Amino acid sequence: MMNAQEAAIGRQEAAAGLRNVAFSRALAVTRMNSRQWMLFAMPWAIVLVVTWAHAAILAIVRSQGVEIPDEGFNGVGSTLFFFSVAMFASITTQHFPFAMGLGVTRRDFYLGTALTSLCTGVVNGVLVLIFAQIERATDGYTVHLEVLSVVYRITDSPALVFFSMVLVTMAFAALGVFAGVVYLKWRANGMFTAALILALVAAVAALLITWQRGWPAVGRFFVDTPVAVLLLAVPAVLGVLLFGAGYRMMRNVEA
Repeated sequence: MMNAQEAAIGRQEAAAGLRNVAFSRALAVTRMNSRQWMLFAMPWAIVLVVTWAHAAILAIVRSQGVEIPDEGFNGVGSTLFFFSVAMFASITTQHFPFAMGLGVTRRDFYLGTALTSLCTGVVNGVLVLIFAQIERATDGYTVHLEVLSVVYRITDSPALVFFSMVLVTMAFAALGVFAGVVYLKWRANGMFTAALILALVAAVAALLITWQRGWPAVGRFFVDTPVAVLLLAVPAVLGVLLFGAGYRMMRNVEA
């Protein structure tokens, strides 16, 4: 007869087996999401093409003797984050019904999509470090242009830059997943309502801060708060909240 210790070991092995199966399914979802590799490559293609075109234009203009500022800045790097929102909203709305048809559970799909966002963040972090270093080594492509190297105006730590890129990318991806779940649950009306609520909340907050003359305090918050908290803790908390809210809603979404 099986004793209590053997029964406990058997339960642990069964639980470990279930976790392995769930993780394997999540990896399968990640591979499915990654098959649309153009979605992941497109933002980087945009960033690099715009950056190099900007550098070429500055070089041509300066060679013609036109006086322009010594330092140039291009905000095209933000494309990486906004593309994450659109990309993961698309993944959620398009892949979720298909995955449900293959027998994937909601939890496995959500875990696989979160893992996809982690992989995307790691790739973004590595590439930002590489191209930011190229910018610094070439003095902004010889024309003092800052695109990705601007992150070093915030911190000199490559590790902090890398992990902040991972977490910020995941936070924007979580926003995209949340938007995708809202669309699956309430369709276009839900998206319009959510956008209206967000706009109203932002407007009310701005009015209250202005009424209380609180903008200096807001500025002091960003100045006095440690950089690591702003770059790591804030996106991590926002990402967890958005992923959690999205998963909770997805449990009631019809495939």
